[in-house]
Amino acid sequence: MAVLELSMQILLGIGPDGHIASLFPNSAVMAETKRWVVPITKSPKPPPQRISLTVQCINSAAHVSSVYTLSIVILSEVKLEIVTILF
Repeated sequence: MAVLELSMQILLGIGPDGHIASLFPNSAVMAETKRWVVPITKSPKPPPQRISLTVQCINSAAHVSSVYTLSIVILSEVKLEIVTILF
């Protein structure tokens, strides 16, 4: 993969299990190094088929923001629990 800083901002959400961008914990997709976007065919959360940016793509973005910040959105009780654990 070419080294490239993307001049974009990525806005990420967070799932109740702590996943972001359809990158689920312990997924083989987490180790992807050759593609910017990958298909997810067996997601543990609905919908089962989706696409996701890769870790490499997210790390190359100029700005990454998250929507789990309390000042941006009101978190559901389930998401508040994982955010409290992670941060």
